[in-house]
Amino acid sequence: MTDESRRKDRFSVFVTIFGIVVFSISVILLACVLYDRFFSLKFPLLINLLTNPTLYALFFFIALIVCFALTSGKKTVLKAITVVIVIIGILPLTFVLLLGGGKKVSMTDDIENYGIYDKLVDEDLKIFPAEITEDMTPIKYSYYYDWTWDHTYEIYLEVRMGADAYDKLKAEYSDSLSDFRYTDGYEEFVISDDLDAELKDGDYYTSIGSVIKIIFNDAENIVIFEYLDGNGEPMKLEDSAYIERFNIELSQSDR
Repeated sequence: MTDESRRKDRFSVFVTIFGIVVFSISVILLACVLYDRFFSLKFPLLINLLTNPTLYALFFFIALIVCFALTSGKKTVLKAITVVIVIIGILPLTFVLLLGGGKKVSMTDDIENYGIYDKLVDEDLKIFPAEITEDMTPIKYSYYYDWTWDHTYEIYLEVRMGADAYDKLKAEYSDSLSDFRYTDGYEEFVISDDLDAELKDGDYYTSIGSVIKIIFNDAENIVIFEYLDGNGEPMKLEDSAYIERFNIELSQSDR
């Protein structure tokens, strides 16, 4: 074997190993992005994983690692060009995917998940019961959390209570109750009631809305706990359990 052949072989091995290292770094960085966007959530949505561009970029770099490993000593020029392109694009690509790597939404309506929240959810949810007791029959539970950029979330719990437990709870707020403005027969204890509805492309959204209240219905001993907290991330109000429950007709006056 000539010196020229040996140099070509060493260069080919170098390109292969260097490429695998670069692609492995890409895989690690993209895996961190994917974890942040999906696996770090309490109740991630599968559709958000399947539509996340980071997932397919991750598969692409894994495929490159396998390809380089299986073609060691071959197609050196093509490999070198590929490595250069990746080096030039790896940091911008990772930065773009980190900023726009898909929706980051956690959602559940399973009452068994009651009380389990993602980070940034206010831990001081005093209006909510600490647990679902024997005096409560759950009717509906909904938890929605979006931290794609900023965070916005809604926690909704509707239960039917035993007469004694209902009367005891309502008595705690009796001096602060007012008629519920959307439906007759309901009273509410309100901490805040600002939907801050904004019309965009035919749908209403809230990004800084705040609705914190307890709603009582004497006829059926129903209690509804609602906590909507907007901190900049737009939430489509059509997806709100509170809006759906009372079929609230929105307008930009709900601000």
